[in-house]
Amino acid sequence: MVELSHAPQVIDTTPTGAREGGKVITVLSPKGGAGKTTLAVNMAAGLAKFAPKDVVVVDTDLQFGDVGTALGLRPKSTFYDAVTLGLDDPVALKLQLVPHVSGCWALCAPDHPAQADAITPEHVAQVVRTLRKTFKYVVVDNEPGLGERALAALDESTDILMICVTDVPSARGLRKAMIALDQVKITGPTRHFVLNRADARVEFEEADIVKTVGYDISVRIPSDRVFPLAMNRGVPVVLNADGGSAVDAIWNLVATVGGEGVEEPADTKKSGLFRRRG
Repeated sequence: MVELSHAPQVIDTTPTGAREGGKVITVLSPKGGAGKTTLAVNMAAGLAKFAPKDVVVVDTDLQFGDVGTALGLRPKSTFYDAVTLGLDDPVALKLQLVPHVSGCWALCAPDHPAQADAITPEHVAQVVRTLRKTFKYVVVDNEPGLGERALAALDESTDILMICVTDVPSARGLRKAMIALDQVKITGPTRHFVLNRADARVEFEEADIVKTVGYDISVRIPSDRVFPLAMNRGVPVVLNADGGSAVDAIWNLVATVGGEGVEEPADTKKSGLFRRRG
């Protein structure tokens, strides 16, 4: 068991080394309900605007993942099928992916929670490792917490989106997770602190959140009913031209993490409230 230190500090997020292949962007929240899946599918759909057919989103929340639901997909094959058929052939793995209208692909969670038992941390690592040799971007919607399969995905990542909402348990949980990653030596990926529902008025100030988590905020995402509506409809908000500041904030996130050649669409730059600061 990992022992956690509680001494507050601001962590240097400079990556310790480059990895071969495309970017692996893993979305992490120690607790459920922080908007992890929403941000993962919007990141994938947004990146697909700049790299069509060269982005895949992988659902490693293998028991109760909702990537398929969030994208409005009814996949005929899932992560379980990919593992069952073998992971040695990259072409065979790609045949298990489901195309989405945005231009990205998806590897969805199994249909039944019991099927997750057949998937090991090594399977998760191999899937991510194989896909990053084929795709420019691999977005991983990781399971909550830091189980062995979650750690396997994080260890293959180039970037981690650390998702927190404006409440004390979320901030403290994220802080503990980052300390745990340091102690198991998963320090290479670049860490991006994303504050979701950033405009919630809950008497937990932004400065307190930053102090608790130990990282400066990279991107702020506002609360907006457009997010649950989009989830229920199975349509990412980046495909909604009328999403307002919520869509602006998602494009800001895509531009922040996407790297060279990825930028906010010109029509979103008018909104200054949630733009990147720096």
